[in-house]
Amino acid sequence: MELRQLRYLVTLAEELHFTRAAAQEHIAVGAFSEQISRLERELGTPLFLRTTRQVELTEAGAAIVLHARRVLREVAELAITASGYARSQAGMLSVGLGAADVHVTPDILRTFTSAHPEVALHAHQYGYDDPSAGLRSGASDVAVLWGPQTTDGWLVHQLRTEPRVAALPSDHVLATRKSLCADDLLGEAWLDVPASDPVWRDFWLLAEHRDGGAPRMGSSSSTRDGLLELVSAGQGISLLPRVVSQHVTLPGVCFIPVEDAAHCQILVAAPVQRLSPLVGSFVAAALAVAGRSTGSSPGAG
Repeated sequence: MELRQLRYLVTLAEELHFTRAAAQEHIAVGAFSEQISRLERELGTPLFLRTTRQVELTEAGAAIVLHARRVLREVAELAITASGYARSQAGMLSVGLGAADVHVTPDILRTFTSAHPEVALHAHQYGYDDPSAGLRSGASDVAVLWGPQTTDGWLVHQLRTEPRVAALPSDHVLATRKSLCADDLLGEAWLDVPASDPVWRDFWLLAEHRDGGAPRMGSSSSTRDGLLELVSAGQGISLLPRVVSQHVTLPGVCFIPVEDAAHCQILVAAPVQRLSPLVGSFVAAALAVAGRSTGSSPGAG
């Protein structure tokens, strides 16, 4: 049994169509079908019922697909963990910046680099399409990011919190207000971001104020600048951290505090399974900088 056979099994279980599944795996449909048949022979049980019109999972197939998904997930996690350790042993640290607009971020990078000049630090700024700033994909060993978001399996420390503001077109009927409440905004067209984390996405769409109702969505962008350009064009509104608005001047956009919107969080986080001395040192640098900027000890999450 080969890993590629398990991957083909999962793909066919999702597509239930040999031609589409083979195309997704970039393999000829005949070769794809043979790999599935070989897997069935090795396991000693049919995994799919095939007719001229449809493909269906057998009971055994449905059960085995669950195991196959877990195996593939664990293999991927193994590769990610190994990559992180390899970087650490080579004196490298990959840092994801999801909250790079926060004024403490440059100080964190400088503090760590000053303490560890021998380490090759590679920082990458991520857009709103990946709130984890590379942690979930394994591209980042540690990250400074916006919360709340799904953080299962991570070591998380809160560095500080930040109020949220609404970004509105300057000619919007609410643009002259000094402050807003969430109810003022619920009926507006909201700009969307292609983020897969439901916790993060719901927070920025004020889901806690909607009583289960869905927002009215408009255009979309994965970057701050893209969102603000769409706001300026009257394509929708968006929520942003206040600190972002303080560093942006864009004609046609105004920023108004949303008084009853919960503050967002600035977090430093790293997957527990990939902790290393270098990651620990970076987290310590982040906490030290945050403590200096607030005059108090940051909280842990």
